Amino acid sequence: MGFSVAEAECLIAPPYVLAALWMFGCAWYGDKWHIRAPFIIVNAFMGIIGLCLLGFAKNNGARYFGVFLAVTSANSNVPCILTYQANNSK
Repeated sequence: MGFSVAEAECLIAPPYVLAALWMFGCAWYGDKWHIRAPFIIVNAFMGIIGLCLLGFAKNNGARYFGVFLAVTSANSNVPCILTYQANNSK
């Protein structure tokens, strides 16, 4: 994307902060409402959109937004999928 090493290091933290907040929100609401699949589906679509932006967008701002979507999707699906699997095996 053309950033210096120092700029790239500073730009890597915000997507993970958003991912942590979104992950805790998905986990909390999924546990409160006893549903997991809608959160998994929404996160999967968010990941698809983010990866498409990363791969095909020419604007650096759009590509960085794609990083936010892809990182958030990948990290927030972990507790949803693990809990879904744990609840379905007896």
